[in-house]
Amino acid sequence: MRAESIRTTTELLQQADAVLVGAGSGLSSAAGYNHYHHNTVFEENFHDFEKAYGIQSLFQGFYYVYSKPEQQWGFYSRYIRFMEEAPVGQPYIDLLEILREKEYFILTTNCDIQVPKVFPEERTCQFCQN
Repeated sequence: MRAESIRTTTELLQQADAVLVGAGSGLSSAAGYNHYHHNTVFEENFHDFEKAYGIQSLFQGFYYVYSKPEQQWGFYSRYIRFMEEAPVGQPYIDLLEILREKEYFILTTNCDIQVPKVFPEERTCQFCQN
């Protein structure tokens, strides 16, 4: 963002009575949990799925057509455990700090449970579509 855009956004946030946040995959990507591309996080935690099935990303692993349900649920359970144990990404912590003294609501399509780790349930709606 250009400095002028940042300044304008800051002023608008300061003046706002309430803020509605739409949080998508970019927020998790900025936190290092890029679900759509091959990266270090994927290599470190899902290398066996990459080797066995040629899967290159979390997204691809989630929608891969496995030959057995056990393989599919193996990936799902690993993914869920990984996201449960993953530390909260800095962009989520920064967003909480920005919103701390405001009325706000977070609407997110992210299914990686970063939002519920940071924000209270009554201030969020997490909807995921498969």
